[in-house]
Amino acid sequence: MDRKGVFRKLRGSLFARLLAVIVLLGVVINLAVGAFFRTHFAYRGRAVFARNMSAYIGYLVRDIGLPPDLGVAEKRASDLLLYISISGRGVEWTSPGGTPADRRTLERLRPFGEGKAGVHLGRMVYVVEKEGYTFVFVPRGDAAPDEFDASLLLLIALLCAALAGTWFAIRRILGPLTLIARGVRETARGNFDNALPVRGADELAALSDSFNSMNTTIARMLRSREQLLLDVSHELRSPLTRLRLACELIDDPNARAGILDDVNVLEGMVRELLESERLDHPAGAVMREPVDISALVREAAATAAGGRYALGQEGAPPPAVRGDRERLGIVFRNVIENAVKFTPADGPPISIAISHNEDSIVVEVRDGGPGIGPEDLPFIFEPFYRADRARSHERGGYGLGLYLCKRIVEAHGGSIEATSAPGKGTAIRVSLPAG
Repeated sequence: MDRKGVFRKLRGSLFARLLAVIVLLGVVINLAVGAFFRTHFAYRGRAVFARNMSAYIGYLVRDIGLPPDLGVAEKRASDLLLYISISGRGVEWTSPGGTPADRRTLERLRPFGEGKAGVHLGRMVYVVEKEGYTFVFVPRGDAAPDEFDASLLLLIALLCAALAGTWFAIRRILGPLTLIARGVRETARGNFDNALPVRGADELAALSDSFNSMNTTIARMLRSREQLLLDVSHELRSPLTRLRLACELIDDPNARAGILDDVNVLEGMVRELLESERLDHPAGAVMREPVDISALVREAAATAAGGRYALGQEGAPPPAVRGDRERLGIVFRNVIENAVKFTPADGPPISIAISHNEDSIVVEVRDGGPGIGPEDLPFIFEPFYRADRARSHERGGYGLGLYLCKRIVEAHGGSIEATSAPGKGTAIRVSLPAG
């Protein structure tokens, strides 16, 4: 992953942003506290500090003596880790190592106690003039460089450890969010058996528990709806059989034909509902055998569309699919019949395209119909859902065909989806695993 990709991923990470907020908050708090104490001690302690340092420098000057005893000055410079320079009245002396303060530095010093003071190269410089002698004191500050380097490395290590610890703590605290996101994706796919673990008693645990309750409620409602449909279907079989027999006794052929058409519609509805139930029953499981999808689609198109279709195939013939030939035939017949039904008689033929790759075989059926609005498109695979009820009654159908197609395709481990726009027709795309 390139640098831009890494930054984009970090910028979109909740953990990274939360860590950045914590680090920024820590920096702001440290700056605020440091500024407060700096200001507090700078203004309230400056006078005390000036008096103490002035007295300290005065003690050193008196200890060295007037005129100065250079031996004492050298000893104090060594013992107290100071650079000392003495000049005036014929004396020009500097402690070993010299003094880092030059003439320009001395000219910029400000009054401080009984002398002057300032900063040069990060070190304080103190100057006292007495009886014609000028004393310059500069703390050496030569703590061992190795000790400073070791302290700096230790500080960096502690900061890195603190950041790493904070990162892992945040991930642990917000870890349930990853599980919740995964559960939401599974629920969106229709898998309601994905209970989340509930750990602790915080807000995220309550959210996980609420999510589990929601999944359970939705699954129960769907099962109740499906069970109701199946119960009604079973109860309708016997009355429909009796109704068909009774129709044979009607003398008027037109009345008999109209009633038989309605009976056929109801029987088709019951048949498709019972077929969807069989998919859930062990005895009705998908029978796996090699199926030539290209040949199956051609057969379904010839049966459902007559000559009103144009079939295209990309590349070599697709490999066989291991599936249930009869049920896959139902899928392609239903999809192609729908395309023919919604394409005007004087419109272009429906388009059927077959393509494949290493993992899947895709069949796309596109019609020349009025299309489906975005408010209806997400629901066309639901049972008894009809996007345009008035036109659906005119064209026949009861909203179960695509529902059954979805059940059969998913039982084969595939997927079915629709794309459409008003006035631009509808495309149904069936994807099945290859091999």
